[in-house]
This record gives sequence, structure tokens and C-alpha cells, in this order.
Amino acid sequence: MRDRTQAPTWNYESVQFDVEVDFDEDAGFALERLVARMEHGRRDAWRVSEMGDRYPGLSRAVIAFRARIIDTRARFKLGQDERADVFDDILAGLERERQHELLSAMVRQASRASGD
Repeated sequence: MRDRTQAPTWNYESVQFDVEVDFDEDAGFALERLVARMEHGRRDAWRVSEMGDRYPGLSRAVIAFRARIIDTRARFKLGQDERADVFDDILAGLERERQHELLSAMVRQASRASGD
């Protein structure tokens, strides 16, 4: 920061969900779908069947469920109403430190706040 009168601040984003949970007694189907989705497109995709005799014992520890979102609450603070020159310094610092996700989020938030 060029203006050393400016103090560091902490950014945060948080989301809280209220959900209605339904438990599925058949975790096998859920595991098959999960594996298919996660392995899709991989050159040497893994399959549940490769576990052999280990699968039944390990799968018993899995609790399959679906959660329907009833309510969402999001809170965030990205920056603190900085002057334009200070905001530019912050973005330059994030770029130097390769904090690209945070940099993008701060730019998006600043655009929303200014109505762009």
C-alpha cells in the first residue's frame, strides 16, 4: 500500500442455508451417481466395482441424503469503501500475490455497489 495510513482489513463471504433433509436408506445408488459424476471425463475413470470386497464394509459408513434448500442467507464484506487509489493498490497487491479469485470477487462487488 502506498498510503500507509490505510490499515489491512479482512474480507469474508459466508452463506448459511436452512434445509429440509431426506435420508436415503440405499446409499449404494447415491454412491454410484456420485462416483459417475466425479469420474466423468477422466482418462482412467475409477468405478465402484474396482473396490471388490472392500466396498460393502466401507459403504455402510456412508449416510446418503438429499437436502432441499428452504432459505438462504448470505453475508459478505469485500473491501471497506476505500478511495479509488487505495482500491487500486489493493487490487494490484492481490494480483502480485496471485489471489485471482478474491480480486475478481472484489471487482464484482465494487461494480454492483457502484451500479455498473
